[in-house]
Amino acid sequence: MKLPVLKICLVPFIALVLLVCSGCGNGTDEEGGSKSAAKDSTVGSVSDTSGTEPSLSDSNEGGDQEPVAESGNLIDKGGWRKDVPLSDLIRVVHPTPNSLITSPLKVKGEAVGGWYFEAVFPITLYDSEGNILAEIMPLPQGEWMTENFVPFTGESEFEVPDGGVGKLVFERDNMSGSVEEDRSLTIPVRFPSKTR
Repeated sequence: MKLPVLKICLVPFIALVLLVCSGCGNGTDEEGGSKSAAKDSTVGSVSDTSGTEPSLSDSNEGGDQEPVAESGNLIDKGGWRKDVPLSDLIRVVHPTPNSLITSPLKVKGEAVGGWYFEAVFPITLYDSEGNILAEIMPLPQGEWMTENFVPFTGESEFEVPDGGVGKLVFERDNMSGSVEEDRSLTIPVRFPSKTR
């Protein structure tokens, strides 16, 4: 039976936990006074004694801190600026506008770090009727948490329509969900006619 071995393993662990917890105290030092304010603020920012889940807003006790901007040039207090030209945010190397595309579709370019969220942004291929043919989540080829341009590549297979035109939409991955902060670049593309 393995139960006695389990008890033997748990005894030192429980003793260690009790030893560590006995040093936690009740908010007073050895002389009965309260702990220093600096120590209280450090402990207070890590633990939550209210029984509720702490939120990000809990760290802003004064309530007067401004949000951190990703870039003074690209983002202001009102959100993603619409007056910044798309060419200063994203550049697509492949495919070029009005090029003939086939499956698999390969995309290549570079975008500023603020175009990405969690190292991705969506690219969607549409036919002339607005049907989605492919969705691509390109991968950055370097550190994406920067204000600089970061190269990206992506690839997707799709059912090629018989001729006609479509569009490839590169969308900024807008983590806020605010329509005012949406930005996208649309590139017209063509599909080859199938020979019969």
